[in-house]
Amino acid sequence: MCGFVTIVTGDDKAVNTRVLHNMTTKVAHRGPDDFGYAWVDPLSGASRTWSSEAPPTDEVSGVLFGHRRLSILDLTPGGHQPMFSDDGSIILSFNGEIYNFIELKAELEAHGVSFRSRSDTEVLLRAYEYWGEDALNKFNGMWAFTLWDARKRKLVASRDRFGVKPLYYTVVDGTWIFASEIKALLAYPGAFQGFDEQNVQEFLASSLIDDDETTLFRGIRSVPPSTYLELRDQRVTQHKFWTLRVGAAGEKLPERRLVEEFRNLLNDSVRLRLRSDVPIGTMLSGGLDSTSITALIREQYKSTDFGNSGLEFEALQNFHHTFSACWPGWQNNEEAEIDFLCTKFDLLSHKVYPTGEVLADLLPKVMYFLEEPFETPTALVQFLLMREAKEHGVKVVLNGHGSDETLAGYPGFFVPPFLASLLLSGQPLRYLREHRAFRPSGEWKNRRVPEELLRALAPASLRPRIDELLYSGEQRRITGGIFSAVATPPTPRQDAANTGASRDLSPLNLALWLKFTEKILPMWLRMEDRVSMAWSVESRLPFMDYRLVEFAFNLPDDLKLKDGYTKYILRQAVQDILPERIVFNRVKQRFATPYGRWFRGAWRPMIEDLFSGSCAVQPYLDMPLFREKLQSYLAGNNAALDTNILWRVINTEICLKTFSENKGTA
Repeated sequence: MCGFVTIVTGDDKAVNTRVLHNMTTKVAHRGPDDFGYAWVDPLSGASRTWSSEAPPTDEVSGVLFGHRRLSILDLTPGGHQPMFSDDGSIILSFNGEIYNFIELKAELEAHGVSFRSRSDTEVLLRAYEYWGEDALNKFNGMWAFTLWDARKRKLVASRDRFGVKPLYYTVVDGTWIFASEIKALLAYPGAFQGFDEQNVQEFLASSLIDDDETTLFRGIRSVPPSTYLELRDQRVTQHKFWTLRVGAAGEKLPERRLVEEFRNLLNDSVRLRLRSDVPIGTMLSGGLDSTSITALIREQYKSTDFGNSGLEFEALQNFHHTFSACWPGWQNNEEAEIDFLCTKFDLLSHKVYPTGEVLADLLPKVMYFLEEPFETPTALVQFLLMREAKEHGVKVVLNGHGSDETLAGYPGFFVPPFLASLLLSGQPLRYLREHRAFRPSGEWKNRRVPEELLRALAPASLRPRIDELLYSGEQRRITGGIFSAVATPPTPRQDAANTGASRDLSPLNLALWLKFTEKILPMWLRMEDRVSMAWSVESRLPFMDYRLVEFAFNLPDDLKLKDGYTKYILRQAVQDILPERIVFNRVKQRFATPYGRWFRGAWRPMIEDLFSGSCAVQPYLDMPLFREKLQSYLAGNNAALDTNILWRVINTEICLKTFSENKGTA
């Protein structure tokens, strides 16, 4: 796990190597264990490497690499980056993990390929050297990398299937610049061009910021997931190497077989993500996802023959730590479940007890690492948990992201389209039964069911207009008119045909696909990457194994939502290793924070100071109306201002102030 910068200069352009060094230090938190730099002249093939905190001060043209390494696999210098092929024709800078690198290494060795290290980085390099871009579909992992291929005089930049690892780029006067984080790009002279006003407005109105390739910063883009870019002769072409296919392949199989296959895939995903030369822990919330991962690790420990050797076995023996956030006195506090599970599985429980005062002080620092606004203050708590992991010497943690968005974990989002699907498929009795079963879960509104029916039955040409009418009315109700303009509803980047679907998507599968690809999961992935890497901790996500995701999206609806239970197949798959009180708890406990009560308490001085004078968000708000509503809200009137909207305004203000005029990057 690492951070890197790659620069490809334009014609007749040169870069001072100190600029490269300064940019690379902006991602030093991503890789404190090692660093390296490289330069290659594409015309002559001449190259140079250096590993010094005081780099040469040359003006050079060509391709430049700066790398910071977090050592997880092969802690020796054999994993040093940038990594060169034996003949020097390929140079690689890589951030991530290829979890199936052992199997790929064996396959390559069978073809006569030799290796000089135990690192997955070298497996990636040799795989590209042997298979070219076709190697990408062989990888099971998370990655972002840039690779100079002197044989074809091109740069290849790629990002994993789901965008777990970040990769940004911009162009300044014909020079192409790639980096693991935006702040590194902003350190290049002339890269900061101000903010993208449309994206700022869209986040304030709808909380979307991670739904496409654009960013909060004008001219800075994100390499899309499942994609590689080819840069050759200053021209870039974009290629999609993988597509999430949605269909109904498993509908004819018995439920028992599907549950068994799901359990096997999840178990193998966890097994692969235990490969590490450093200590591993889990984030444990007390909910179904994180406890399933923790329980499966313990099950693997019990069934393992430790007479063998291997990375997974060492990790199983050294797995002792869990990290949890607790909220005494709050209804969502899951401390009792956490204590029960850690006792049951004989694990060390490390807890944080966040307070409003502590999180208010952290907010500017966390926003610096997040780089763009975030929908909820949950990122502040996750930041504390990653710090706790760092303090206990745990460099890798497993977490449960991805389960809710593949298996329908949010009742408010997924129950209405599920009920609409039942009506559309001619199952009125099943509809009545499931409606009654899901009623106690709350979080969803009856009016959403006819809205979903209307969308599904309307001609495709009318759906955008229907969405606009429904969206605009909801936005006016929530925002109370404080925005200078109401954004139109964001449209999906793709349609169902582009998913490779084998049939028309059900309303539930369409809702899941949108939340997974655009509207929820990308935001959580950015948060998880930034707050973990802020503390040089690697976060691994078993539910994001592409095999498991493909399997989940091809399950019938009633293995996701059934009898009032969300994530039905997961509950069936782990019921033999988890207590009933967790497996059959219908109440969805979100990993959330009680921030609403902080606004009038611990956060009030910060809020009043933040909006007392000139504000960065002023162009986007009706400021007199906002200040009037804010004072009414702080005085106790809950109806004056929506709590979620207030949070968006607060963290957008801090983010814009942090990065305006290159603040926070010098």
